[in-house]
Amino acid sequence: MGIEYIAQAVSAFNGLRDRQSGKNVQPGFLLGSRKVELFSDFIAVGTCAQVRVQTSFNDGEMAVFDGEVLVGDAVFVKARINAFQPRDPIAFIKSVQRN
Repeated sequence: MGIEYIAQAVSAFNGLRDRQSGKNVQPGFLLGSRKVELFSDFIAVGTCAQVRVQTSFNDGEMAVFDGEVLVGDAVFVKARINAFQPRDPIAFIKSVQRN
């Protein structure tokens, strides 16, 4: 769940950036995660969590983000995620569907 929170934070930030620059929001793809550290077994329903994400690498299509999810002052999960946002997402999706 923590990795999904980190990925959603990245997606929300990228969508906001696209809209502020006058572009249509483009889809991206979570490729995987590394360096995952879990510090708790669960987050109780209704708990407020804070997500922090920092870009470690971004070449315009491939990107790496370091993120953490906090509950209060305690870290719930830390992870590095790899993401892909193709310049032409429709062409990319069509090319994958053909294979």
